[in-house]
Amino acid sequence: MAETNYAFIKDGDVVNIAVFDDPTPELLNHFKEAHQVDNIVLATTRAAIGGTYDGAKFWLPKPYPSWVKDQATNDWKAPVA
Repeated sequence: MAETNYAFIKDGDVVNIAVFDDPTPELLNHFKEAHQVDNIVLATTRAAIGGTYDGAKFWLPKPYPSWVKDQATNDWKAPVA
C-alpha cells in the first residue's frame, strides 16, 4: 500500500490536499460529494492549497498580481514591459 497525495479542486483552485492509502473510486467520490468539490485528482509536488489546476498542470499560488503563467516552464514570471 502506498500513500498518495490528492488535490481537491473547486472552480480550478486547490482548496485542500489529502493523503490516501490506495483509495477506491467510491471513496474519492464520497469525499468529492462531502466536501462539495468539482474534482479530486492525483497531486504532484506543485500542488499547493491556494494554487490552481488547469486540468493538466498544477500552478503554485501567484506570487504577485501582475505575474503571468509561463506555459513552457509551468511557473509564474514577471511581466516584461
